[in-house]
Amino acid sequence: MIRQVSAGKGLDKFISHSENATLVKENLLGDGENIIGKVMGMVEKYNVSSEDIKNMSIASLIFKLNSVANPQERGLLDRAMDMARNLGIDQKPIS
Repeated sequence: MIRQVSAGKGLDKFISHSENATLVKENLLGDGENIIGKVMGMVEKYNVSSEDIKNMSIASLIFKLNSVANPQERGLLDRAMDMARNLGIDQKPIS
């Protein structure tokens, strides 16, 4: 437990002193909204199993969710895709 707390403090210090890490953090959290958490909520909501996404890229998952999402969720998925492209991780595997 102490090691986890120390690691968390180290990560906080790294992010606060690194411009790139701060940009990534802001992109991941958005304006107080956790985009990744919301996308994972959609994965659960639309019953996408871990087996389904095991070999998918981030872009493929977003595309799959976009096909079943409502208009508000599609806006969030568009932002998630933009973020993934800007970070250069859109073609990275999820697992």
